[in-house]
Amino acid sequence: MVQILYSGLGGHSSVAFSLVEADKEFKYKHVLIFYGIEEMPPAYINKCTALGIDYFFIKKEPGFDRNAQKNVISTLKKISRAVILLHSISLIIPVYYYGFSRKTRVIAIEHQPNHLKTKLEWVWSFLLMRLSKKVVFLTDLYRDQMKKRLGIFYDSKKVRVINNGINIDLFKPQKKDKKFNNVVLKIGMLARLMDTKDHLTLIKAFKLLLQNNNTGRSLQLHIAGEGEMKQALINLTQQWGLGDDVHFRGMIPEAEAVDFLNELDIYVHASLGETMSTSIMQVMACGKPLIASNVEGINNMVRDKVTGILVPAKDETAMADSILRLMNNVALADELATNAYNFAVENYSNKKMLDNYKAIFTN
Repeated sequence: MVQILYSGLGGHSSVAFSLVEADKEFKYKHVLIFYGIEEMPPAYINKCTALGIDYFFIKKEPGFDRNAQKNVISTLKKISRAVILLHSISLIIPVYYYGFSRKTRVIAIEHQPNHLKTKLEWVWSFLLMRLSKKVVFLTDLYRDQMKKRLGIFYDSKKVRVINNGINIDLFKPQKKDKKFNNVVLKIGMLARLMDTKDHLTLIKAFKLLLQNNNTGRSLQLHIAGEGEMKQALINLTQQWGLGDDVHFRGMIPEAEAVDFLNELDIYVHASLGETMSTSIMQVMACGKPLIASNVEGINNMVRDKVTGILVPAKDETAMADSILRLMNNVALADELATNAYNFAVENYSNKKMLDNYKAIFTN
């Protein structure tokens, strides 16, 4: 099983590694090809080493890079495996021609939220439907959107809906006592710092919380992740005098992400759109009270007032009010966290994900 994925931070790696970890019986020889303009994070290298899997890194230049694509093909020729899972859909043309010539099954996986796609990304989506053996969509909503957008070019025989999964043996609650810390209450978010996320609204909401905090607790905001928006967000927190209360934790390896999520009292996922958020699955599996933006790719994962609280996107007042509500109602926070944990265990297992992929490896 060869997986081709983006080399930098993002959801591709979590899905890829989760599939490998789910194969506890070692039925497959796993190979990962990391491809992109960013260097492979050391955490990815360490993870591959720990799992005992082969990996390759192919650096590309911004824009179209013919040489990098040729390197992907030459690498695949060295591996010569039976199934390719293509997370990086911009490679569909060279990977298709390789698969066609070698009779190798190419399964493409769509990750990018439909309403955030560029015109070029829609071209890739069209080509996936034409060239891939199977196309995997992560949710029913995503499938329905694609069917409407592609019209007569949509091929239902090729399409499968497979939810992402996580290692629920790793992501699980670490503390039996769910009650908030009486001294310092920690709020946090784990996501790439990029324009499709909405860290700005989260920081604005936190600023409002500090201004209206009469709970007797100190408040901290912990933001984990790297990305092109990081420095601008740091500058903003300094400008607003929040530097001592907002902590930018940088990239956190998956093993440490478990500790990061479990140290939080409330998790807030501010976003403009998702396909299927890995961070939200991880938070739910860790049994944490969750607040998230009411946007596509989240509102079909989180049931409002049952497994979390949904707030309008870009509404810092609603976000701050929801955080304050949970701070003042521990029973509600515990109820949401318990419901989220039970839902994640039942629906977001990486073993279930792997079983669903196995079903399309030969059919």
